[in-house]
Amino acid sequence: MPPGTPAPEFTLAREDGSEFTRSDLEGRTTVLVFYPFAFSPVCTDQLNLYEEVLDELRPRGATMYGVSCDARWSQAASREQLGVTIEQLSDFEPKGETCRAFGVYHPGGFPQR
Repeated sequence: MPPGTPAPEFTLAREDGSEFTRSDLEGRTTVLVFYPFAFSPVCTDQLNLYEEVLDELRPRGATMYGVSCDARWSQAASREQLGVTIEQLSDFEPKGETCRAFGVYHPGGFPQR
């Protein structure tokens, strides 16, 4: 989506199980990074690269979140193993609903980049 495009209505799960919705984005500059799978080599590289640019985003008031269809526990374990601070949001149940709303859901059951 181009910058400034209003996000569709959606609900994702935070690592602690609480909901993250479109209202959490209002009035904030946010980058949602969709990635296919926790623990996959390419996605691991992707999240590490994004972690490196966080210091450039924060002074601009931007917040980045990682979004995948993995379960919350899998995302948390992957984030901890990588040592990244990017908060992860799960589109596990109902699987891919938010990814579909953003137009990034692959028929194979995962978000496209």
